[in-house]
Amino acid sequence: MEMPGGRCSNRLYLSPGQREADPVAGASNESAVSKLITIEDDVFLSMNVVVLKGCSIDEGTVVTANTVVKGSLSPGVIAGGVPARVIRALTDDDSRSLEGQEQL
Repeated sequence: MEMPGGRCSNRLYLSPGQREADPVAGASNESAVSKLITIEDDVFLSMNVVVLKGCSIDEGTVVTANTVVKGSLSPGVIAGGVPARVIRALTDDDSRSLEGQEQL
């Protein structure tokens, strides 16, 4: 999907708000609660990643498939899981292995 300033893949779910409903009043009494989502430069989100409200993903971070980001992720790490946790820091060897590969 094309977006101003970049490209976003299909099945990328960003959830800046959630619905809070009164179980007695029903859906007609819903109010939106939202918080800013921040995704810095050079972040790679794999397929089926869900980023919840109020989260931030710092520069150069890689998020593995089927991950739910629930908080903040530090720069230059690989993170995955439900909820997301840091698997390891990215290294210079990781950067060299990507050199020369075509960017989308």
